[in-house]
Amino acid sequence: MTSTLYRSDRFLALSRTVLRLLIKLNATIGILILALLVATLVAGPFVMHALGVVPMADNGRLLLSMRGIMLIGVLGAPVVHLVFSRLLAIVETVNAGDPFVGDNAARLQIIAWAIVGLEVLHVGVVV
Repeated sequence: MTSTLYRSDRFLALSRTVLRLLIKLNATIGILILALLVATLVAGPFVMHALGVVPMADNGRLLLSMRGIMLIGVLGAPVVHLVFSRLLAIVETVNAGDPFVGDNAARLQIIAWAIVGLEVLHVGVVV
């Protein structure tokens, strides 16, 4: 019995660590995508050359599409943060010993709506 509890505590600790890392990684990626978007607005031709885009007459549409995808990435980062932070809060209640609280039901509902929002953003990338 004690080995099962110990293993369970290790998995909870690992879950908390991974979620905290994912929250930081998501914020970093969101900031980097925003920086890339701003760089394309400030120094468009230089950045496009650095990205490997060959100058052509039809590049205006390509540049607009790339900026649109970057904007969707910037908008998606806070939504992903919402998911990860709510999951971390759920893991914390499990660690406290009472996962069946009303707050977790609300957190799961927020996560579900956030995933719907991410799918809407995903449609914007695909189209």
